[in-house]
Amino acid sequence: MTRAIRLEVDVPGTPEEVWATVATGPGITSWFVPATVEEREGGAITMHFGEGMDEAGTVTGWEPPRRFAYATGAGTERALEYEWLIEPGDAGSRVALVNSGFGEGADWDRDYDGMAGGWPLFLENLRLVRANFPGEACAAAPVSAVVPGTPVEAYAAVLEALGAQPPAVGDEVWLAELGVNGRAERVGPATVTLLLEQPAPGIAFLAAEGSGSPAYVSVYGYFFGPEAEAVAEQAAARWSAWLVGRFPPEG
Repeated sequence: MTRAIRLEVDVPGTPEEVWATVATGPGITSWFVPATVEEREGGAITMHFGEGMDEAGTVTGWEPPRRFAYATGAGTERALEYEWLIEPGDAGSRVALVNSGFGEGADWDRDYDGMAGGWPLFLENLRLVRANFPGEACAAAPVSAVVPGTPVEAYAAVLEALGAQPPAVGDEVWLAELGVNGRAERVGPATVTLLLEQPAPGIAFLAAEGSGSPAYVSVYGYFFGPEAEAVAEQAAARWSAWLVGRFPPEG
């Protein structure tokens, strides 16, 4: 028996337009992590979560513009499946995600809880991209670090180190140490998603995740426009240096 995460989000755009954002390498890069997709059933898919953290899989369903599926960890004890379903909605398209294959036991519980908590954040990114940057090329800057404390404690510690108060939806947020300015679009106990004005038009989120202490803190940026590649490279270097400098690895 396996468990599954099932989520839905309504996004602007026709199913054909949304398909390009959900099922292609450039599209996935614009709201999730840098990715490459061989666009056919049986093709290869690779997600780049950071240095030395690539995840490879196989496309198991390719039915544009309705259904895209892939599997990772085939033949291992950590095999998972991902299915994306797109259908016309009242004001655009409805996207459904089914992430399945979770088994029983403490390790699987951690995986399930972590991904059940993380997917809504990325689906909000998908909605924001479709609403604000539809079809635009993106350069991503994913940065992560281990921070002492539970996710809520680590998130509070990072905000304090940045000299920022926990924001509410709609607040203008200025994180001077990171060179980031934007409006809070989604706020949780240990996360905030910003629609950016600086360092370039785009989206960024600060999130702390995990099931205990220490927590895994991520700062992800998605930049659009002619200077996106240069901005992403500079932002990733700046954010990584700040995180490591304020929260150096133990040992």
